[in-house]
Amino acid sequence: NIGKRKWEREVLEAAKEAGIPIRIGVNIIACPTCGRLVGDLFTVVEEVEEAVARQDFDKNLDVALMGCAVNGPGEAEGADLGVSLGRGRAHFFKHGEVVDTIPEDEIVDTVLEAIENWDEDEEPPGDGAAAEKDEADAAETTGVTKPDLPPS
Repeated sequence: NIGKRKWEREVLEAAKEAGIPIRIGVNIIACPTCGRLVGDLFTVVEEVEEAVARQDFDKNLDVALMGCAVNGPGEAEGADLGVSLGRGRAHFFKHGEVVDTIPEDEIVDTVLEAIENWDEDEEPPGDGAAAEKDEADAAETTGVTKPDLPPS
């Protein structure tokens, strides 16, 4: 993501110098939903979209809103920020790594605060070492575990 962000900043700067108007903003990525959907994702997406539109952030980042903690972080690993719903709470993640578990009623405020404080130069975690912990937390949050698959 950092390489992508550097490239984006260079393109935006070149466009600005050339007098080409380019709009930047927060890109909301919403889960298509499946049988694992937990909570009211549709309301969360609507509330976050409306709140982001009201704030008109001058930031260029992707925010993923996912319906479960089992597949959510993996599906949105390319996003800068994200939320994966659980039962009454949600995992909040940056750069695909879970950084906090928050109450469901704090999702919108948490996302807005994270966007406001977003540092485009922040380095993402290196090796994804927290993946096992994330999977265990997801199972605890949703009560669902990933099945063991035979080797391919």
